[in-house]
Amino acid sequence: MSKDDESIFTDLVGQKGLNDARLLQSGRLKKDQLEIGKIHKLRAFMPTLLDYYNLELERTNPAIFKFLNPDQKSALRSKLKYTYYLLFAQFQLDSAESRKQTLAGIMEKMKQCNKLLDELGHSEDNLTPEGQLHAETEESEKYFKLLGMTTVGPYVASKIMEFVDGEEEEIVPSVKSKTAAIIQKITEVNGVRLYWVWGGGMLSSTLDMLAEDYYRRKDASGALAEPAPVTGYMSFAVYYLRGFIKLCLLLKHTIKGPWMTAEESKIPTIERFKTQWQQKKFSLLNDFIWATANMACFFWLRGKGILGYVGNVFTAGLLLMDLSLTAWRFWEETTAHNKTLFRLQQAQKEQKAALTEAEAKLKILAHNLEIGREKLASLVTDQEAYQEQVQFLQRDEQEDCKLKQEIQSLKHKIAENGKVIQKTNYDWKFKKYGTINDLVYAAGLLIAFSLLCCFFCPPAVIAAATLAIITLAGAALCFALTVATAAVTSGIELARFKRNKASSIADCGVLLQQFNSTTDENTQRMLYLEMKGLMADSEYQQRMARFQTVKFVRSILIDAFVPAIIFAALVFMPLGIGLGVLAAGLVLAVLSKILINQFEPKADQLPSFDKQVEKDFQTFKNDPEHNLAHFKKKSAKGSAFFANDSKRKDDEEDDFISSTPPFTS
Repeated sequence: MSKDDESIFTDLVGQKGLNDARLLQSGRLKKDQLEIGKIHKLRAFMPTLLDYYNLELERTNPAIFKFLNPDQKSALRSKLKYTYYLLFAQFQLDSAESRKQTLAGIMEKMKQCNKLLDELGHSEDNLTPEGQLHAETEESEKYFKLLGMTTVGPYVASKIMEFVDGEEEEIVPSVKSKTAAIIQKITEVNGVRLYWVWGGGMLSSTLDMLAEDYYRRKDASGALAEPAPVTGYMSFAVYYLRGFIKLCLLLKHTIKGPWMTAEESKIPTIERFKTQWQQKKFSLLNDFIWATANMACFFWLRGKGILGYVGNVFTAGLLLMDLSLTAWRFWEETTAHNKTLFRLQQAQKEQKAALTEAEAKLKILAHNLEIGREKLASLVTDQEAYQEQVQFLQRDEQEDCKLKQEIQSLKHKIAENGKVIQKTNYDWKFKKYGTINDLVYAAGLLIAFSLLCCFFCPPAVIAAATLAIITLAGAALCFALTVATAAVTSGIELARFKRNKASSIADCGVLLQQFNSTTDENTQRMLYLEMKGLMADSEYQQRMARFQTVKFVRSILIDAFVPAIIFAALVFMPLGIGLGVLAAGLVLAVLSKILINQFEPKADQLPSFDKQVEKDFQTFKNDPEHNLAHFKKKSAKGSAFFANDSKRKDDEEDDFISSTPPFTS
């Protein structure tokens, strides 16, 4: 990152970024402050900031606004404006690069920011009938006022004019990207094909171990060979198709033409190419190399002779390439994470230095004010000198007020950036686990395939029986690794849900300590609502963990038993019955997936402070032994299947939460 880029990033996460956010909301931000050239340089860091601030936006409960003190309202207002600022920057970038599938979601979040800012402003009004009527009237036109009278207004208006002129089809489409959907379907089909490559290979090796007259062994071998031409053509067709789609996307965003927006064309060509190559290089290299190699192996490098031997060596080389690409990707992701973390920590140090400097200035100013007031008392008889000293004091008092606001803002910004760093490390931990899982799978598959090929020894030097046993062991290991990798991937996701739940409970413990250390009822109500929301989130994470466990068990059972069912159906059953069993198994697999997805838990809505919550609050407040079990819910709407998954587990969790010691003031 160049020094200029570092300066832009420091400005973004520092006080200047917050000031620009305030100017954006008021419509006074200069156009060149958010021009595409600057936003483009921050694309690597924007997701890190948006991940945190989007999560905070989802958790912001307007019900607590009326219980906040002025400093808390000011901090929240600044956070919401900064979130809007980041979303608007991302909206501009996605719009310039025609990522239409993301625009509607970003716009909804921008509207949510504006709505919360509006409600935060109304929370300071007196709740008279006239005030409520005024609030409702203002809210009904707030979106138009904020989105039409600020920086976004001219931008959307320009899009409307482009639509009128026939240059654009939609302003903010709500449909998903067709290209992304096609790529996703191709990837899913290829995943099934790869599963059959290793599962079918293991079945073929197993059948080769059986005697010729063993039940219907010969017919089973013929049936297993039937899909070979289809999977053979798919082995290179799916890779070429996916690779060409991504190559077209790369060229579309690199080469200028009528398909490129005016904003995107402002980015230098070499920068556009670097961006696209960075995003797609691993996929492009993987798809085109594997497609070419699979085509060569399917048409020419096959059989039991020297060509087949060369094909096996060639395939092993490609598996080594997979391992190398995965290691390369892991290195790049680690480097990118360390770079982002370093820049965040550097910005944090600079903000702390600015805070120290501002506090020192405030201390000096306070001393000067004290001396000035003493001097003022001695100038009562000299009116001219007295008035001059009053002006000096007023100037210093204004500076004092300004410095206090700056210090308060810096403290909140430092705290927010600290949370961004914490979340960045947390997300990286699970991403790292996933990449290591891919790395282990690539290495294991290379070893297993080498075993399948008897470590590339010529067949003539190995006894036939030994060759068959080693081949079967290699095929089984390839299949087992595929199933195990999918299991570990699900396990990592399961661990994330459990960790999220533990984090929510830990945050509740901190809030509970604050609750017991204050006597202000408004603060207690605010903390109670926040605890209630966090405990609802912990229960949602718990239900998601159970849901993920059910999906995980289903996936493992189906992945592991499909080869066994196919073997039994083809070897031990007549053809008609065997096909019926396979069809029934396929239907069962599809229906089980549909059925399980029907029970996917939904997140609870943020709690409001209604009469029932007020009653619960009073009960909680008057309870001498405050603990988090007060918030424990035994069921959840729309997910009762998972909410009542295990009575024993619920009882254990109740005991754990109830055992949380009450924090004393």
